[in-house]
Amino acid sequence: MDELVAGESTRPGAIEISAEEEARRVLPLLDQLIPICEKAGVLTSLDSRHSAVMQEASLRGVDLLNDISAFEHDPDSAQIAAQSGALLCLMHMQGTPETMQLAPSYQQTVLDIFDYLEDRIHKLRALGVSMAKMIADPGIGFGKTDQDTQMILSWTPLFLALGVPLLYGTSRKSFIGRITKEPAPENRLAGSLISGIKTLEMGASILRVHDTSETKQAVKMCDFLLEKS
Repeated sequence: MDELVAGESTRPGAIEISAEEEARRVLPLLDQLIPICEKAGVLTSLDSRHSAVMQEASLRGVDLLNDISAFEHDPDSAQIAAQSGALLCLMHMQGTPETMQLAPSYQQTVLDIFDYLEDRIHKLRALGVSMAKMIADPGIGFGKTDQDTQMILSWTPLFLALGVPLLYGTSRKSFIGRITKEPAPENRLAGSLISGIKTLEMGASILRVHDTSETKQAVKMCDFLLEKS
């Protein structure tokens, strides 16, 4: 389990904020949260696209840096991330939060995303980051149509060839609402659980969720049933 901190919304249509504003929002919280999490044995994770915020967070001892641009958005972020010693989560996104859902398009959805993540992994390895320090996220909802999402989820085993743990974030996503006709994100628990559990069954290692206790219960029950089958 980890405690996630983020100061900038990256939902579709969101406008980027400055690194200074993001730092103002998240650094005081990290100062309070990291000592508590260390005592409890809980990892802390920061979502950021800004190298200055990443650097300050790493100096405070954050355990994981997650960048929706796979450490590309800020020209200094890859180097800062490599020097941090933290776990690094590289996510695929087509475009930016402002534009990503306007008209996403791929030649071969799964292969395009795989190739991008593989390239970013190689770039970080060249900066001295070991494979053991990296996590890959195909980026559900970040420049993807519902058909793209279906293909990514179905082809989860292919992404195992990246050689790093896979993280999926399907929780409460809008594609669940469109498929189930449920407009309220907080009422998408069943769809979130099903989509997340299926990715675990196909080899994913990490789920990013809102409903932590419910997800843990579902995962434990699936593990129990699989052990008995």
